[in-house]
Amino acid sequence: MKTLLQPINNSKRIEVVDALRGFALLGVLYANIPFGGNPPIVSAYDETLHFLYNFLISKKFISIFSMLFGFGFFIQFSRAQEKGIHFNSYFLKRMGLLFLIGCIHSFVLWNGDIIMSYAFGGVFLLLLRNWPVKKLMILAVIFNVLLTGATFIGNSALGWAVYDYDFAIINDLGLTNSYWEYVKLNWITSPWVNFLNDMPLTLFFTFGNMLIGMALGKIGFFTSDNGFKRLKTGFVVSGVLLGLPASYYFHLIMTGQLALDIPMLWVPFAIIAGMLLQSLAYITLFAALYRVVIFQKILSGFKYVGKTALTNYLSQSVFYLIVIYHCTNLFQLYGKLSEPENYLLATLFFILQSIASYFWLNTWRQGPIEYLWKKMSYSTIKQEPKIANTSNQPARSFRRVIQIFIALITLSFVSSCASTKQGLIEKNEDLEIHMVKSGKDLIETGIELPPHGKKIQGMVVFVRGSGSGDMRDYFPGFFDAYLRNVFLDKGYALVVWNKRGIGNSTGNWKRYSSFTLMAEDAINIIDHYIGVDPKLGRNVGIVGHSQGGWVVQRVAGMESNVDFAISLVGPVTTLAEQDLYRERNFLECEGLEGKKLERGIKKRMRTHNMWRKLGGWFPYFELGFMHNIVDDSTSEDLKKTKIPLLLAYGGSDGLVSLEDNQKRLIEVFPSGLPGNIQLLLDPVADHYLTVYDRLCNDHDTIAERGFSSGMHDGYIEWLEKYAFN
Repeated sequence: MKTLLQPINNSKRIEVVDALRGFALLGVLYANIPFGGNPPIVSAYDETLHFLYNFLISKKFISIFSMLFGFGFFIQFSRAQEKGIHFNSYFLKRMGLLFLIGCIHSFVLWNGDIIMSYAFGGVFLLLLRNWPVKKLMILAVIFNVLLTGATFIGNSALGWAVYDYDFAIINDLGLTNSYWEYVKLNWITSPWVNFLNDMPLTLFFTFGNMLIGMALGKIGFFTSDNGFKRLKTGFVVSGVLLGLPASYYFHLIMTGQLALDIPMLWVPFAIIAGMLLQSLAYITLFAALYRVVIFQKILSGFKYVGKTALTNYLSQSVFYLIVIYHCTNLFQLYGKLSEPENYLLATLFFILQSIASYFWLNTWRQGPIEYLWKKMSYSTIKQEPKIANTSNQPARSFRRVIQIFIALITLSFVSSCASTKQGLIEKNEDLEIHMVKSGKDLIETGIELPPHGKKIQGMVVFVRGSGSGDMRDYFPGFFDAYLRNVFLDKGYALVVWNKRGIGNSTGNWKRYSSFTLMAEDAINIIDHYIGVDPKLGRNVGIVGHSQGGWVVQRVAGMESNVDFAISLVGPVTTLAEQDLYRERNFLECEGLEGKKLERGIKKRMRTHNMWRKLGGWFPYFELGFMHNIVDDSTSEDLKKTKIPLLLAYGGSDGLVSLEDNQKRLIEVFPSGLPGNIQLLLDPVADHYLTVYDRLCNDHDTIAERGFSSGMHDGYIEWLEKYAFN
């Protein structure tokens, strides 16, 4: 037994830092589990897990991770001094690249990124690299305890943090079926976008921890054999006597059992100091156990993950994105697992990370992301394999990892584009499919003919609203209420079609399309069917809903075979004007008012404008389409319209303003609407033509609401007067 308790030799002692970093990554993995669900899946262990999380995990492991970053900085600086390398320029370039990696991670994968904070704080470590340990620790206390505590009090008790978005959309991150929507929500909720609300607290706390790590490096905390016994004992004792009670009070605050009123404002400072001591106790105990052979054999399993920490940190986000979140349309476990199951899943993934890291490091000296980061930071540094197999380069293995990642994201995009919101799909398979030539592309169309024996009187083409839905899919009841039951029995064929790039249609509407191009597609479809059967051209109508209403207005102003047109809640305002109304309405529905409301609107509109401008340079996803239509107006189309046109709006529409569109029509026709254009206004109809009593539209309850009789009856009355003849 004595041989098992011998200290490990000096050559292995530095491994304790790698193992400790891997151990911290396990805690970070647990801390970042995306719980959710409405209602959540509950278990008998939830209350216990909440307590253990706040008591043992929350803030402790990210503190350790941050301290080890500071320690790593000191090691790099020390080795550079020994080799006579000019460290400043290399390290600044390294931090710049790390910040870029963090940006990609934050906005593409997960917005809880900590890497950017490390890169930001790392630059300032350069200024303090020669400070003595005592000054570093004093500064660490100022940042970690005083500034962090004061900011926490200001944000939570004094209302410093003012958010311009509804926190409910955090749940949408997990549930949205669109990866593009996930990215947009990432941007809206990003701590760096909401910098003054979120980042001071994080940067103060993170930088303070980095200073502690640098101080530990300066005193040789991890490299001395038996030194600092009193300090290490003090860390453990204070971590138990002060840290654990602090974490208990932290739990009370986080669960609402302890309120931070004026007499209790000292508590956050004590809690932060205590949890830091608890983190230092974890570090000390881990390092002490690692020096004992029997425990070292167990704990050394963490070192493989720790040596590839950056790669594994990023892969944790990839794992949660693919397995938990719905936007990849793969496993979609968000809201379907209990908390114990989530922790079990995270543990299994960490085991997989450990195995993968072990086999990777059997060949290469560092992880693939670490290799790329180092290579870009200092191009003369080469990654050599540890074994005598020089036929393969590490870059080749790294490329394989990147190729797999790109394949998964591509699969995500494809499935996202093909998806529609669950619960809002109704299908009709009674369609005869035709491929119609329009420009350089082929448009997949479907025609539903009148019942057998009915004389064909003409046809109606439907233009769907925004999004990538299939031509057979729309919100419940719409096709029957507004198309089939209205037109088929009258002898009119019903034609639907897929936008370019949807279904079997070629091209890509998200990149190159516009209202004009979609109007030309509709006209080409009409001409095709008239060529197939001239009887379909006896009386041709076009009906569009929402964004499709814009297209209908454009068609109405063009030379075509269309005889009548209906725009259901299709704006005559521009997209930019509609967005302004929608965002204002959304924020008001969330209770914002006054200056807070105006700040929120400005921030939302800046975000919209940024994405649209980006669409001019990078026309992928829906960026190109949004860029093309943002300021497109149908005012001139309305002036050119000679055929009967119905414009219908609802007073409970939270997406398209009845008032704004009335004002625009007055601007276009100051002397009054011409006789061929009629306006249908229903004060109780919402954007989905159903009865609703408020502007805060609830997309999820459409199927439960009935269609507005005023809107529907007015629609039928107009058709009888202006279309059916």
